[in-house]
Amino acid sequence: MEQLHFEKLYPEGKSTDFLAEEFVRELYNSAFPEDERRDFELVCQMDGDTSLDFFLIRNENQQLAGFISLWDFESFVYIEHFATCEAFRGQGIGARVMQRLQNTISKPIIFEVELPDNPLAKRRIDFYKRCGFDVLPYPYTQPPYDKDKHSIPMLIMTQSDKALSEKEFEKVVEHLHREVYGVQKEA
Repeated sequence: MEQLHFEKLYPEGKSTDFLAEEFVRELYNSAFPEDERRDFELVCQMDGDTSLDFFLIRNENQQLAGFISLWDFESFVYIEHFATCEAFRGQGIGARVMQRLQNTISKPIIFEVELPDNPLAKRRIDFYKRCGFDVLPYPYTQPPYDKDKHSIPMLIMTQSDKALSEKEFEKVVEHLHREVYGVQKEA
């Protein structure tokens, strides 16, 4: 099986590979609708200053195949964005990335997915289910990334064997809203 390589897009104490950064910028902007992403310049500033890390994903030939952005919190890891470039889709890279994360991260892995109201969203949810994740049965809305964007009804997924109670889910959502989206819970 082909070995995947992960490396930080912004390695501490090292210069960033400009071509790799451009690859991630283009894939990030093309793979996610505008309301589901922040401005990439802000991403560049946040990486290293927060719990957020962007990782390049390379195949065994060191070709750039995709990226994943992770927030490593005390009680869970949040995947904010994950994409493989079109040339490498359908080659099992996504499944291997998800398997590797589950094999190396002991905390629950949490991420948002779109509602299954179109064939692509349904396929994406089915893919994650085949990788060992389930949709949590609680309502969720992704806050807007900034004042010019919209909130989006979404679903939260986590590993099948690490399902969250409603109370745990509420704590995770509060943490995501505060740390990732900058939204404080109203009193």
